[in-house]
This record gives sequence, structure tokens and C-alpha cells, in this order.
Amino acid sequence: MTCRSRVRRATRLAKASAQGNNIVRTGDVRKITWDLWSVWIRALHECCEMCHAPTPPGQMDGAHGHTREDRVIMFHLDNVFALCSACHRLHTPAKVAWFEWMRQRLGDKKYEHLEYLSRVGGKLRLSDLHLIVIDAQQRIASLPEGPRKEWAREREAAIGERMVRLGVRAAFAVSSPRRAAVGFCERCGKEQPTRRALVVLKEGARPTMRRVCMVDGTVTKNLNAWSAAIPTKDATGKIRGSKKEANRGNWLLAASQAGAITNLRLCNDHPRETFRLEVYGTLAVERLLDHLALPRSEWNAKTVARLVGELRRSRQLIKSYTPDFTYDDDRGVHHVEDTKGRRSDDYVIAKRLMNVCHEIEVEEPR
Repeated sequence: MTCRSRVRRATRLAKASAQGNNIVRTGDVRKITWDLWSVWIRALHECCEMCHAPTPPGQMDGAHGHTREDRVIMFHLDNVFALCSACHRLHTPAKVAWFEWMRQRLGDKKYEHLEYLSRVGGKLRLSDLHLIVIDAQQRIASLPEGPRKEWAREREAAIGERMVRLGVRAAFAVSSPRRAAVGFCERCGKEQPTRRALVVLKEGARPTMRRVCMVDGTVTKNLNAWSAAIPTKDATGKIRGSKKEANRGNWLLAASQAGAITNLRLCNDHPRETFRLEVYGTLAVERLLDHLALPRSEWNAKTVARLVGELRRSRQLIKSYTPDFTYDDDRGVHHVEDTKGRRSDDYVIAKRLMNVCHEIEVEEPR
């Protein structure tokens, strides 16, 4: 940046500050966020992760596995390392030896997943950076007491002053990131900052845009959705879609262990019971019924065979439906249950199709 550019930027900042506004560039915030994240990484490790030489945090560097130009994984836990200055210089820019060391340290699965995120991920927004700052501050606060934590606290205070000078705090307060970029990660078992990314939900399907956890890239559940269902662990330690579903599962599990019910299956266990909701085309059915309504003497075997063939070809899969619980009671009656707080339109359609296609009435325990 030239001297003239610095003067223009300082003038804009001073004018904005006098008017009570903020001029915040995402690049400046990203640099500050990385500085804070790097402080935590260096304070966490007592030695270089590559040569294992004991190194004070002030003499270590926060290094990226993949270049920081891949901004979507810039703060990914598997993409940042604490290295001594010598190892950092030796592997900058990164060459084959560096990526081989990364693969050996992370394992093939994590390494390939990190490469996938670097190719298909979205970009970091101010709200995402805000959550990363909060996460880094919480991680620094949870460090064990000692000189490394004292050093991290000093660096955090200095970075906080830079944030105030740039007006970052005020800009973050306006962005209200919690409603926009926080989700529940089932793999982490808690709320995590999220970002938008292209993910492949099924093998062979096209990538779709979803919000994923910034820690491990898992698709998250939006806790601010209209259903307001909070994922909860049940007695088996598995996460269910809501507190109501977890409580119902605990009750059915106890009844199954007592022998009151049998063949209990839960929605996210294996094996689970999934119903195919298929329907026949209305016109094909009407044509066959019209022909069968004729007097029996006017029936034509070839015409009936043709209409039956058209009817079978008109069969279409509308959707698949997996209920929360299925079980048999002591009388041998098969029950299908779905715990709902607020019924979505998709569920209402699935419930009606269950009644039409399989003659099963989905029960909703209260």
C-alpha cells in the first residue's frame, strides 16, 4: 500500500468514526482473525509439530497445510499447524514433501476430505469470521494455566486493540451472526459456526449448497428453523432430532427391554424400516376401470393386457419415508410413530401417502 493510499484510508476511517459508522474490509478482519487463531495454535503446542523441538510460542509460526488462498479452509483444524521458524521456512512454498508429511500426520481419509473442502467450499463472510474470533477467544481462555497462556492473553489484548481501532467490534455487533451462521453438528455434538459449501448428499448425486460445520465439514442442522427442535442424546448416547423424540425413544427402549414390545426400530439406527411411497398414474387407472366397467362380453383380452401394462409403467416413486419408531406390541399389532412438535407440509403429505399406499396410520405420540 502506497503512502497516498494509507492517507486516503485513514481519512475515510476518521470520517466514518466521526459519523458513527464503520468501514471494515473483509481482508482486514480476516488478517486479524488469523492472527488470533495463530496465537491459540502456537500457545497450544509446546514444540514444533514437525521436528518436535521445544519452542517458545513467540518463536513459533502458525502454518497452513494448504495455502491461505484457499480461504474456506483457512481456519480448519486439520489445515493449521504450529511449526518452528526453520521448518516453516523450509516448506514455504509447499512442495511434495510437505503434502506427504500432511497425509502421514492426518491420515488418508482426513487429508482427502480436506482437499475436497478446498475445491468445493464457499467463501468466508464477516459473520463467519466473527464466530471464528469468538471460538479462538474461548479456546485461549481454556488453555492450561502457565506462561504460554499468559503470552496468549497478552497477544489477545494487543489484537483486541487493533480490532477496536478498525471498528471491527461494532461491525460484528450489527451483523448478528448467531442467527445466520450457527448450526448443530451431530459429529461434534454441539453448536458450531457454519459456512455455506457445496456437498454431495448421496453418491452419484449433484453437489448442492448446504451449511456445514467449520470444524469438520459435516452438514449441520439449523437451530433457528421454524421447528425450533433441539437435537438431544437419548439413553443409548445417539443424537435424536428433538428432546421429545429422545424421551419417547428412551420410553420405548425401556418397554422393549421389559418385553412389552418387540422389533423396535429407530429412524437413525440400522437396520431401519423405510417405506416407499409409490402411486399409479390417475389416467392409466381410469382407462383400465372404464374398460372393466363394460359388460363382460365386451372385454378384450389384448386391450386389458395393454391397459394393465400402461398402469404398471405409470407407477412412480413419490418419496421414501422413514418414521421415528416402528415396533410390534404384545398383541402383534405393528405400530408406526413419528414425534412431531409442529407438522411440516412435507410430513403431512407423507402421512397421507402412508395411509393410501400401505394402509398404515402414522401415530403421533403426545
